[in-house]
Amino acid sequence: MSGIDVAISPQGTIVLFHLFSVRAEQWVSQHVDSEAQWLGGALVVEHRYATNLVHKMCGAGLLVQLTRVGVA
Repeated sequence: MSGIDVAISPQGTIVLFHLFSVRAEQWVSQHVDSEAQWLGGALVVEHRYATNLVHKMCGAGLLVQLTRVGVA
């Protein structure tokens, strides 16, 4: 995914945040609780918190795209 820092994939009651850049990984390590849940390398976020997280990521200059990345 060229140029995209984060791809988000809604999966019902959760949203998966797939990190595609070092900038995204660094931002998440600084702003997301260390006890966050991960699934197949993707950050797992409850649906009700996903919009706020996307806004914060975009505000930090990360390029976020909605996609349908399959769960492996």
